[in-house]
Order: sequence, then C-alpha cells, then structure tokens
Amino acid sequence: MTISYKGAMPGLPKHLTAYAVTKAGLAHLAEGLRAKLLGLPIMVSRAITGKALCPVPIQ
Repeated sequence: MTISYKGAMPGLPKHLTAYAVTKAGLAHLAEGLRAKLLGLPIMVSRAITGKALCPVPIQ
C-alpha cells in the first residue's frame, strides 16, 4: 500500500519541489509494481489523498 498526495502530481513551487517529485515517483512506482506483479498472488494498492470534488452542489 502506497499513499501519495494528488496535488504533488503537477508539481509544487520552490522548496516543495522535492516533496512533489517523491510523491509522484511513489505513485508511478506503485503502478509499475502492479503491472509487473499482475497474475501473481500479490496485490499492490495506491491511495491518493487530496481534496474531494463533489460533482453535485450541496444545497
């Protein structure tokens, strides 16, 4: 199970660049492992945290 922040995917400014790179790298590592281990009894999960968007306005 890997956990990363979706806001880091497009990149972050200044001192947050290293943070964004590691979170994006972690997300891509999980996807690569999932593809490589497909068909084996090993599961790879990825959780991406961040602000949820609500498609229907709440009134």
